[in-house]
Amino acid sequence: MRKLEGIVKEKYDVVIIDVIGSEWLKYCFPKECNSFSVRIDNKLPFIKSFSFFYNLLRCIAKYGLTSVALLSAIILELKPKVVITFIDNNRFMGPMQTIFPSVLFISVQNGTRLGDPSFKSRGKYLSFPYYFGLGDHEFNMMIDKNATVKRYYSTGSLKMGIFLSTIYSPTKKRNKAKDICFVSPYSIRLANSSDSNCIKFMALNQEFCRNLLKFSQNNNINIVIAMRNELKSDEYQSEMDFFENIFGRDGAIYCANDRVKMSSYKTGIESSLIVSVISTLLYELLGVKKKILCINFAKDMENDERQYDAVAAGVVNDERQYEFLPSEILLNSLDYGEFNNKVNALLEMSDNDFSEKTKYARKCYMNFGDKYPHEIIYNLIKNKCNK
Repeated sequence: MRKLEGIVKEKYDVVIIDVIGSEWLKYCFPKECNSFSVRIDNKLPFIKSFSFFYNLLRCIAKYGLTSVALLSAIILELKPKVVITFIDNNRFMGPMQTIFPSVLFISVQNGTRLGDPSFKSRGKYLSFPYYFGLGDHEFNMMIDKNATVKRYYSTGSLKMGIFLSTIYSPTKKRNKAKDICFVSPYSIRLANSSDSNCIKFMALNQEFCRNLLKFSQNNNINIVIAMRNELKSDEYQSEMDFFENIFGRDGAIYCANDRVKMSSYKTGIESSLIVSVISTLLYELLGVKKKILCINFAKDMENDERQYDAVAAGVVNDERQYEFLPSEILLNSLDYGEFNNKVNALLEMSDNDFSEKTKYARKCYMNFGDKYPHEIIYNLIKNKCNK
């Protein structure tokens, strides 16, 4: 049950919908703009004023008992010039843009979207506000589902842009030895799920890693695991057990995630090749021209939305994520011969050749331009707040 959370009535330039990702969104705000995060994760926010409850009743009468009604009443009280969220796969930002045309509503994409209910209308009109997407792929999915978008920006990943422009300091390697980074998709929910797709997915990850171990032993190359969980998290030891059962304690270098330092981004950037079964980080690294390799796992999955854990994790029968990837970076099977040939070819390929071969894929899936997303959003918000 969601807990009530009171908000003091005050005027803000920028309102952030939910605290999820708010630490990254704040890189988008000019210093002169004051902001406030409205929590909606297991919370039921309300403003301590008579006018709020009056507005809430009016909004419920118009929009029903919905997030649109609740958030509209909050916006009427806080009177922001900008409303922004990192939860891009929601259904309230587009409708609220229509309700409050003078307010700038911005959705920032936080992960790859495939087989995602965000782009299914479910028989209702579907709309999006100003939407900062990773690449052209998501916009095409919106159009395919007859959704509308106020304005779509194909700009790449917000977090990768922040990492490269404000956090990253290159580490000088002691030697020129090559290493391969495996981006972990592990979660206890996936590992413990009875969904047949989740069971297949975890087995596929095990076999993928066994191929990686064999390649490492045959070619004297280091394996680095970019762990999904943080060292002090409840899931970390379970994730370690999963990989140690394959690589042993000394067969790989295990790098715990550190959200603040964005350590997984650093691990990927400084590796010779990044591999994974599925990962948004994999595509973020492709966007900055790092060599990647993934496998088309979707063809082996069932098309069954009743598998709730699998659908929530994106473990679905939807091959659109691979449609525009060149064959050089996509495995079609777990055959070790194919794995060996493609890994060797990528390690030997020049950076210029790789960049040229993946040019169109980057435009589709992770389209970084001359400016990073946070820089473009910053200018949008600054112009709006200065009016």
